[in-house]
Amino acid sequence: MSERIPFSWPMHLDAYSKDAPFLAWVDSGVIHTYSYAELLKNSSSLALKAHSRPPAEPISLPLTDRTPKKAILASSYLLAGVPFSISKATEAGKNLSGSHSGGRSPLDPVMITLETSGTTGKPKTVEIVASQIDHAVRNLPTPFHTAAGEYWGHALPLHHVGGVSILGRALSTGGGVAFAKDTSVEAIQELLTYVPLKGISLVATQLQRLLKHSDSIERLSTQDAILLGGGPLPLEVAEQALAHELPIYQSYGMTETFAMIAAHRLSDTPAEPQCIGKPFGDTEIMLQNGTLHLRGTQIGGTSSEAASSGQPSSDSWFDTGDLGRMDQQGRWIIEARRDDLILSGGNNISPLRLEQAIAQHQTIEAVIVLGVDDTEWGQRVVAIVEPNPTTDESTLQAALHPVALDTWIKKQKNIHSYERPKEWIILPEGKTIPRTAIGKLARKEARALLGDR
Repeated sequence: MSERIPFSWPMHLDAYSKDAPFLAWVDSGVIHTYSYAELLKNSSSLALKAHSRPPAEPISLPLTDRTPKKAILASSYLLAGVPFSISKATEAGKNLSGSHSGGRSPLDPVMITLETSGTTGKPKTVEIVASQIDHAVRNLPTPFHTAAGEYWGHALPLHHVGGVSILGRALSTGGGVAFAKDTSVEAIQELLTYVPLKGISLVATQLQRLLKHSDSIERLSTQDAILLGGGPLPLEVAEQALAHELPIYQSYGMTETFAMIAAHRLSDTPAEPQCIGKPFGDTEIMLQNGTLHLRGTQIGGTSSEAASSGQPSSDSWFDTGDLGRMDQQGRWIIEARRDDLILSGGNNISPLRLEQAIAQHQTIEAVIVLGVDDTEWGQRVVAIVEPNPTTDESTLQAALHPVALDTWIKKQKNIHSYERPKEWIILPEGKTIPRTAIGKLARKEARALLGDR
């Protein structure tokens, strides 16, 4: 059977080392691998079947069940150039209903259809075209490349764009992916112990938990790069990582851009942990009407095609809704993501700044700041506080009383008066702020803690 696969985005199949591992995973202390030869055979079969019949709707792949088998399945479709949809409920092999083409050019077809994470708001469907994937893998900086025999650590959800993009990046160079059995710290530690990694992709919460273990710190220090994404990097986590001289890169991207469009080494701007540097390739960033706008190949299809499908466009500016600024060296700094912003009394308030300040309180384990509809302010700022479980009861009662917290926050010089919480919710013992599967604070679910407010 020929291994010439009719793909739409360039992957150098002739340069693949067939014996090199594509995927590795650990089971009971034993490393298992799946080679490029096996992947090519599976992808060839999928491609021949797909291209021997008339174009159909994309195949739906439910990837919420994070297993090596599902990673291989998604990679096989991606390598074969067969369009697929990342579904959260339907069975694999079932076609989606409704039109998929969205007016896209056959020269730049839709390759992946997936939903945004929805952790802060209502999920929406996004189509990723071949040119976006091509741009993302072609312009990948050297620290994130993996050659044959090298592994990049994968501990992110498969049904989110970050997890899929790791597979695409490995396929573009013939490198390997080391696949953690789940997204927990224990699974990541197992991966670090048994598989030699060149780098790994994490979210800040995973890094924060790993920093509590000296053996994990030692193994992370051997990486070429630790790529963070999916949200802000708390200042205290950044300071710990810098103290251990870890090669941290803070990235920026979204579902609409097939993950990251920029990444910046933390040690180059230690006082600005949210600095993402300059965008890759032909991607441009500008600030307009207070929010970041993007333009370029990795943002979407052509403007006429994008207009017909409601997608971002490669040759017109896409409003991310995120707040940011540029430093004197032309590097971009993210100040708040659009779904997190609070508009109170005519002021845009970033929960991140406030959360980072409140988190410095010694009796607070975690905090999440939300905006609640208010007839006077538009939205009022509410802080939900999870007490530190190791603090004794009498100290908690004194320090975490709303009046005491009001007094304390007024002394924080970097917090403006309009940013201060107008209400504090102190969670009782045993109750915690909701987290996602990878440990991030879940704003959408946390709203349930507000009750009827």
